Amino acid sequence: MYWIVTDSATDLPKSYIDAQEQFQVLPITITLEGQTLVPDGTDEYARNIYAQLRAGKVVTTAQINSETWKENYEALLKNGQDVLSIVFSSGLSGTCQAAMLAAQELREARSPVYVGCLCPGPVNTEFNAVANVEFALR
Repeated sequence: MYWIVTDSATDLPKSYIDAQEQFQVLPITITLEGQTLVPDGTDEYARNIYAQLRAGKVVTTAQINSETWKENYEALLKNGQDVLSIVFSSGLSGTCQAAMLAAQELREARSPVYVGCLCPGPVNTEFNAVANVEFALR
């Protein structure tokens, strides 16, 4: 068996994630006016963040560091699980680099971890509806 490990940049419905037995989402934290927020995957949370952005508030994110990825992977590997990690685009965040570094360290110790860094293309992720914005490729 294997676990799929991703970060909160994934645009999967919370109900889908909750229904999966071997699926983990690590949070990319958000800072809004000095307050650190942990995404909960709900549409209400997303709507609130996007409303704050439209109101001109400054929102920043913090990547998941390599030690957090490594600790997460190690816990799964100790239970005999393989790990497939699909994380946010390396072109937009350092999260992918951190996940890859953690996986490389574990592979050097003969642990089976694979990390893929993806940036989803033009798929219907419902982002536009939740954010109440329109993004399009030109």
